[in-house]
Amino acid sequence: MKMNIKQNSTKLAIVAGILVGSAGLTVPVFADTENSSMQVTAGIGKNCVIETTNISFGSYDPANVNATDHLDATGTITTTCTIGTAGEVLINYGANVAIDSEDRRMVGTNTSGYLGYEVYSNSDRSTIWSGDAESGVDITAAGVGEEMTVYARIPGGQTSAANDSYTDTLTVVVSY
Repeated sequence: MKMNIKQNSTKLAIVAGILVGSAGLTVPVFADTENSSMQVTAGIGKNCVIETTNISFGSYDPANVNATDHLDATGTITTTCTIGTAGEVLINYGANVAIDSEDRRMVGTNTSGYLGYEVYSNSDRSTIWSGDAESGVDITAAGVGEEMTVYARIPGGQTSAANDSYTDTLTVVVSY
């Protein structure tokens, strides 16, 4: 049997068409899908950072100026707490507080004498800043630094205080 070139070309075209057509059928076709949820979580705990600046009264003169006048000074407390952290700032009664007392006092570095003072939470110095729980100054906890002024006073008339340098250490606590 003798084939004609035209017939060969036609057969070749048919076979090529079948191959190309069947190659297209081997591409995967997705008929169905499934899905699932993925949660993303994070937690923010209560946290506070506290910074202070010292209270420096300078010179107290019990014989003259401070025989009747008080000597005032200020310091600062800065708290930075996570938003929603309720709490308060407390200032203890100092390292030199007398036994069974809440009177703050500085002790002389060369003598055993004391110089009384107090710290307050308001500028007119009428509200003593407490070291007792639930009696401190409330914090706002806005996520940014909150600066509070500590108003301090050495009462005038402490004529029994000797010539010396006086110091005390207060512990400032943010309770939350």
